[in-house]
Amino acid sequence: MSSINSKQESMKLFDEGHFGNSIVQWYDHNAWLLQANEIDRYVLRQWKRELGGSGYCKYNLSSMEVVREIARLRREGYDMSTFCISEAMPDYAVVLQGEYFAGPSTLFYSTEIMHMRPALAAGGKHAYGPHADLIVKSGMCDRGYEKFCELVDKYPLSVFEFSCYSKPVGTKHWNTMIWEVRNY
Repeated sequence: MSSINSKQESMKLFDEGHFGNSIVQWYDHNAWLLQANEIDRYVLRQWKRELGGSGYCKYNLSSMEVVREIARLRREGYDMSTFCISEAMPDYAVVLQGEYFAGPSTLFYSTEIMHMRPALAAGGKHAYGPHADLIVKSGMCDRGYEKFCELVDKYPLSVFEFSCYSKPVGTKHWNTMIWEVRNY
């Protein structure tokens, strides 16, 4: 039985495509700056924290907003090597997102059209057993659901954080993004 015991380990597996679909992420801010454009939207996130857990995260930033935010964080003394930049997902196209625990099937989810954290905080719902499994399957495309089931088999005591959209997203153009698999 496998487990993923740190945010860094989960992010590395996500970046390597272990969870199926992926997004473009930059851990080197200078490399991002060479590819950034004003049309795209970005997420600036603290991916590495000494105490673990969710750190700083800002969504839907323009490239200029990312530059200004990085400058502000540096002035405030943040270690910018603990931050990454990623392409933003189309939150306006969310159909289902949440956290699924495989053993026994427990789902905390939202269908609100907003970022996951505020959507779950504002009105997250719970589902259990076969009902939870059916909700997850109904939101995912076939390839996304196949990958999800493969990961549940490999990590049966983990939490799976995912989002489903009404349009293809990410590097594989699925409607499903499995963001994180964790035991921490």
